[in-house]
Amino acid sequence: TLTQESNSTLTIEKDVTVNTGGTYNLQNSASLIQVDDLINTIDGIFAMDRTTTIRSNDYVYWSSPVTNFNIENVSSGTPNGYKYQWLPFVDRTPGPQGPLNFGEWESYNNGAMDIGKGYIIKGPNGHSSTPSPYTATFTGNPNNGEIIQPIMRSDNSDDDYTYQPYAGGDLLLITSDDDNWNLIGNPYPSAINVSDFLTLPANSNINGFVYIWTHGNDISTGNTDPFYEDYAYNYNVADYIAVNSSGVSDPVGFRGNIGAGQGFFVLMNDNSGNTTESVTFNNSMRSSSNNNDEFYRSSDTNDDDNKNRIWLDYISPNSVKNTTLVAYVDGATNDEDRMFDALKSKGSGLNLYSLIDDKGYLIQGRQLPFNDNDIVRLGLNITEPGIQTFAINTLQGLFTDSNNDIFLEDLQNGVIHNLKESPYVFNSNIGIVEDRFILKYSNSTLDIDDFDTPSGIKVFDKNEQIVVSSSYEPIKSVEVFDILGRTISLNKKFNLNRITIEGLRPEERVLFL
Repeated sequence: TLTQESNSTLTIEKDVTVNTGGTYNLQNSASLIQVDDLINTIDGIFAMDRTTTIRSNDYVYWSSPVTNFNIENVSSGTPNGYKYQWLPFVDRTPGPQGPLNFGEWESYNNGAMDIGKGYIIKGPNGHSSTPSPYTATFTGNPNNGEIIQPIMRSDNSDDDYTYQPYAGGDLLLITSDDDNWNLIGNPYPSAINVSDFLTLPANSNINGFVYIWTHGNDISTGNTDPFYEDYAYNYNVADYIAVNSSGVSDPVGFRGNIGAGQGFFVLMNDNSGNTTESVTFNNSMRSSSNNNDEFYRSSDTNDDDNKNRIWLDYISPNSVKNTTLVAYVDGATNDEDRMFDALKSKGSGLNLYSLIDDKGYLIQGRQLPFNDNDIVRLGLNITEPGIQTFAINTLQGLFTDSNNDIFLEDLQNGVIHNLKESPYVFNSNIGIVEDRFILKYSNSTLDIDDFDTPSGIKVFDKNEQIVVSSSYEPIKSVEVFDILGRTISLNKKFNLNRITIEGLRPEERVLFL
């Protein structure tokens, strides 16, 4: 009998052989790392323990580190109907705006777990309703070498559209990415490095980030329904964390390695004509430096001090917190970058995000050197009316300097607020808000002192129209000139604090108002 203790690492060349009567026990958080792509011979017993902290209602995202392991044996106390695989898309009757082919869960109660694929399983009956340890024991032949897992998407449209999933429900935004998500998993009895997985050339067909479920919050009636069903109790979608080269969307909970037995989501790209492709795992992703104690949650803070990062919180009226990351890092640009920006689905219930053009991101990487005139647009999916709050969660790098302020500009209220001094509180109805809030690092409007204009006047675009608002005094008229001095629009409206300029769309040209 060989017992490999928790948090230990054994790296070997060649293969593993366990003869009849022999036993190899791999305790929780231990790692078996193999160098050569050889098939192991297990005539005796190879057993790996994996311990997670869960409530009875929590779902855990599992992946098998051994071959031919039945999903029933992960949690024998979990009844049928509470074990699922993810379908990237489901063909439905086309709606008026296009086919409703986004993904959903499918029951998978019995059968072998496909190697490199992820599954979700609810906690066993009788488990505690407060977080407490649960251990699954995987027995079989430990996976090794190159493993290829299929991924897929539907032949979807690039257009986004709204959808009412059930009578009386909210109109929800369905995006072109909602049928591209695939649930895969670490296939090895050791941790793999996220960056090594994402930068493998064979995996360039997926976006450069992963989503990991933390099961941090209990099921609740206060959480948003998923877009494909109406439930009384729901899980908090903010329990997904995104990970890429910019960092982690939540500053506590992950240090860069996907543990053995861990399932996770990836997003398949649309830039190929193929609707079925694959992702690849290989031994280059396994290393003795990859701690295997990161399984779903960890108490350690991400400790990469070479990046300048702002984790920003949005807190809803019922105290549900969402966190997004804006990071200034080497290699990133202010445009979309595969390895530095992590997309979110704007209709998913992840309420706070930043914007590049019209796309929402849970993580946004920005270019260095840092310029304090930089601005970042913020988006909100407000699902509960009332008092809303913005606050700083964690700062890293140059933003820890007391001389570097962080401001939130509220274009609707004409307010520039220093988030380092206090949270920003405002009142709002429900809805998606993408033209109101800006993250910035200077509290002045560009060259505002050069003009005899009150700082309460704002100009912005909304629904492809130019809007002028004033918190200074009512607007009497707005006249618009081009760069040659020709009048191209004249709006005479008296005693209004907000005017939409009719017939003039915002474009890339110079205008004088």
